[in-house]
Amino acid sequence: MVARVCLVLSITCSLHLPFILEQPSSSLMELHPAFRWLSKQFKIYRIFVWLGAYGGGSPKGTWLYSNYKELLSPLYLPLPKDKVWDAEMSTKILVLTKRHQKTICIMSVNSDGTLSVSGGKDLKTSQHYPILFGRTVAEVVMQNHESIYNNVYKRRRGLQSYPSTKNPSTTFNGYPVLDVL
Repeated sequence: MVARVCLVLSITCSLHLPFILEQPSSSLMELHPAFRWLSKQFKIYRIFVWLGAYGGGSPKGTWLYSNYKELLSPLYLPLPKDKVWDAEMSTKILVLTKRHQKTICIMSVNSDGTLSVSGGKDLKTSQHYPILFGRTVAEVVMQNHESIYNNVYKRRRGLQSYPSTKNPSTTFNGYPVLDVL
């Protein structure tokens, strides 16, 4: 699956189009040969984000990757101080809010001494992106759409002929619609 994602991202980068890719903090994607190849061919930026900072039920650390650093920089938020998270955030065993306690993960030691981690009854509540995170990403993209468009246009100029901006059927919000090469 990583190879497929990297193939799509390489096409996206070749066309100078922006992307944002999210991976959990425990992801090994960066070690995959296809991702290593992609990061050698194109400049890929990353930032660590806590989804708990966007109203998520657990701290849930995640990596965001993009070929446009302008899309990542505004997305960093510190964890809120009004919530009390589990003492060891990386385990995500319990999340305490002002009203109730959620069991996200359960850690135990097996009879052979190995550590076992399994999902708790409230694990499903942590798999959705917080609404505030989605809104923030959308706002960042909209705030940067003009500079992204200009960057795409400058880098792709000469590769194809662009439609006239005078024809309303070939424009979107006054910008020419870009064809896929």
